[in-house]
Amino acid sequence: MAVDAAGQPKVMSEPQEVHPNGGPKVVPVEPGGIMRNVVMGALVVLCAVSGCSTASTDEVPAAAVAETVATTAATTVGTTASAVPVPLAKDEAARRYLDIVKPYNEALEHLEQGLNDGRPIAEVQALADATAKANQAHVAELRAVVWPADVVPAMTALIAESEPAQPHWDRAALAPTREAVIEAVKAAIPGGSSEAATTIRTLLSLDKYDERDYP
Repeated sequence: MAVDAAGQPKVMSEPQEVHPNGGPKVVPVEPGGIMRNVVMGALVVLCAVSGCSTASTDEVPAAAVAETVATTAATTVGTTASAVPVPLAKDEAARRYLDIVKPYNEALEHLEQGLNDGRPIAEVQALADATAKANQAHVAELRAVVWPADVVPAMTALIAESEPAQPHWDRAALAPTREAVIEAVKAAIPGGSSEAATTIRTLLSLDKYDERDYP
């Protein structure tokens, strides 16, 4: 250990670099280094307190967008699939057909009875008017039903027969004489019966038309 002139231990200071002119050499500090350290330290504290994030708060994650698109597509497909109409089963179609044509068949039979019984023209006109309204209603109902595939051609033919008959039924309701009513009825049902209706009954395993079913 080194001692000074008085014999006391000599404390050695950390060696310093010496400037060429004999003074201590000053080690330069990087410009802004101290301030940058202070600022960065403050930012670290601020982020820790506020929970800052590098992502924008308005940005929607890609996974969320993909999930939304997939859900929307699945919903659209499901809605489209459920909207596809399903034809009636044969037994259900048979019951539905009889329910639809019953009011028209009843009105038609009542009109025929009124004509055959020679009822007053006012009553015959009322019966013809009821037939006209029943015809219009049953055409709309027949068209609204999804029928079995093999029944569709005959049903289309029946509707094609019944629609053009509407003006004749309307004319019968306004006819001034019994003869005029009969003429309008013949124009509404040219052959006196419908081959398409007969075919439909066969395809649906129904009995043939019988006017006694509509007293």
